[in-house]
Amino acid sequence: MTSNITWICAGCYACAVRCPNDIDITTVMDEMRLKALETSAECRRPEILRFHRMFLKNLSGRGRMYEMGLMGKLNLSKGKPFSNMSLAPKLVWTGRLHILPPKSLKGFKGWMRKVWKQKNLK
Repeated sequence: MTSNITWICAGCYACAVRCPNDIDITTVMDEMRLKALETSAECRRPEILRFHRMFLKNLSGRGRMYEMGLMGKLNLSKGKPFSNMSLAPKLVWTGRLHILPPKSLKGFKGWMRKVWKQKNLK
């Protein structure tokens, strides 16, 4: 439960897609993170846990990732607001980073309310 690999996993599904035994490793990692949080297992790299929580909060707002907002909040939390700022112009120019947040997925907020209501009933 305290392994760094649980927290370093990006959740990109590359391993699950390539797995010859058709194991959904990404879901296993998600469940391991949930169990670690539920049992208050110590994360040896608190910056990874901070990023994980910010990532989930960012994603839960619209159902889509807003990378510029995530980068800004992460940099502010580290006390380095302009960290990696030199990368932004190139990423914006190539269309990989958007200045404005994406539109919410239709029906996402209602779906999230149902998920949280079910989770809180347990």
